[in-house]
Amino acid sequence: MNNYPLRIAIIASLGGFLFGFDTAVISGAEQAIQQLWHLSGSLHGFTIASGLLGTVAGAMIAAVPAQVYGRKKMLFGIGILFLFAAVGCALTSVWILFIIARIAGGIAVGASSVVGPLYIAEISPAQKRGRLVATFQLNIVIGILIAFLSNTLLVGFGDDAWRIMLGVQALPAIIFIVLLFKIPESPRWLIQKGREDEARKIFIKTGEQHIDKEIADVRQTMHGGKSESVFRKKYSKPIIFAVLLAMFNQLSGINAILYYAPRIFEMAGVPKGAIAFQQTIYVGFANLVFTLLAMSLIDKFGRKKLLITGSAGMVVFLGLTAYVFNKNTGVETSPATSASISKFTIQKQGAADSLAWVVGKENSGKTIGIERSADGTGWQSIGNVLADNKDSVHVCFFKDAVPLPNDNFYRLKMDETYSTVQKISNSDTWNGNMLKWLLVGFIAFFAFSQGAVIWVFISEIFPNSVRSQGQSLGSSTHWVMDAIITWVFPIVVSASPRGGYYSFLFYTGMMFLCLLFAWKMLPETKGRSLEDIQRDLGIE
Repeated sequence: MNNYPLRIAIIASLGGFLFGFDTAVISGAEQAIQQLWHLSGSLHGFTIASGLLGTVAGAMIAAVPAQVYGRKKMLFGIGILFLFAAVGCALTSVWILFIIARIAGGIAVGASSVVGPLYIAEISPAQKRGRLVATFQLNIVIGILIAFLSNTLLVGFGDDAWRIMLGVQALPAIIFIVLLFKIPESPRWLIQKGREDEARKIFIKTGEQHIDKEIADVRQTMHGGKSESVFRKKYSKPIIFAVLLAMFNQLSGINAILYYAPRIFEMAGVPKGAIAFQQTIYVGFANLVFTLLAMSLIDKFGRKKLLITGSAGMVVFLGLTAYVFNKNTGVETSPATSASISKFTIQKQGAADSLAWVVGKENSGKTIGIERSADGTGWQSIGNVLADNKDSVHVCFFKDAVPLPNDNFYRLKMDETYSTVQKISNSDTWNGNMLKWLLVGFIAFFAFSQGAVIWVFISEIFPNSVRSQGQSLGSSTHWVMDAIITWVFPIVVSASPRGGYYSFLFYTGMMFLCLLFAWKMLPETKGRSLEDIQRDLGIE
């Protein structure tokens, strides 16, 4: 068996690893970033989505240099941008410089989503292309999992833990840059540049069975070497397919879940901190396992069947997630000085600059006090506190060193004028655990379908003369939708206690439409050469 194409694909798809790592690592840093620069919900959403603005730009501009200078040189440039972004985000204490570094990383992600799948598709034999292009998605999900693991390990490393989280990316970026010296240029790009002898040698090494036919087919689709625009009527089918598939990929809510994973778990009642971070690892592992499953099936069952199956599964799990958020409304807000919720009472005492809170539970015989820490950055207790931070405290009542069995956990969010009390009761804990498995189920069906198929399908349906433009169009659409979803999500969930419910209900509806799209509109491309797919779509 010829493993040369696989080795090339693995190296090229390391750009996907950096893509995935960059996508998920911000979930561990986003709350610390909000506190560091005192960002409002809208500005916080912009800060997280700023990388996606760069991603949109990278996806839009990558086609031209990839066509002029080649796929390999572009991959080098992408690696350098990833390295700059990691170092810049980790070291800066200036918000605008952080934004610049995030945008640079975003450009690298966007360009990688264009050039990586494009390059792998062009060096892959037809019978292996689905699996080889899917190595890009596999590396994305490995990058996501490693980011979640890294965040969980680093969360307790003090106030600057977020800097280490973001800076870790520098190491794989360096490895990627070094390994790129070992891969060849795309043979199809070489043919377009009149370097057929070089292309023939690469086709031989990759195990292409019909080299003369491939060279003749590529030459035929070059239209005499003339450059043309992808926005022509004859390309309307692949344009519609690429744009809609890219839109639905993000309208599933996948990246909102990845970017804000710890916060989503906290919204469902999981205690803030390491426990919420640990839940994200389940999501990362499910992503990896079901991407591997999809890779083993994509060339056997085809792209269309995976999309139909996955869309149906996502509808079910996103709908159940919306149901959990609809049931989990245990946040109540009380006016300034005191509140009584069930058997739980809090009372504010003292001046605004030295707040103290007395917390008591009726019939428990227990009253504890909470006051600002000496440095004013958090809360300290005169009693038993499960966890604390600048914005809120988790309170647990103890009797003889054993937590009381019923309604004994509470989250208090405090400021100078009001208190927000969220009971972390048995039902809320159940909701948090249920949410974990529902999101794992969603991720499983996403990875099995949308995640594995999108980069393969878009890289296949455009002809050689406009493939880089088509890949850029699909990727740009993907990242525009990603930026919108990421920016809007924190605004929606902060505007209403039912924000989580509304968000996931919307994602559910979008996946139902995706199911209809895959079933009624999409063609199958498995086992076809890139040039044969072009003919199947009626493009001459």
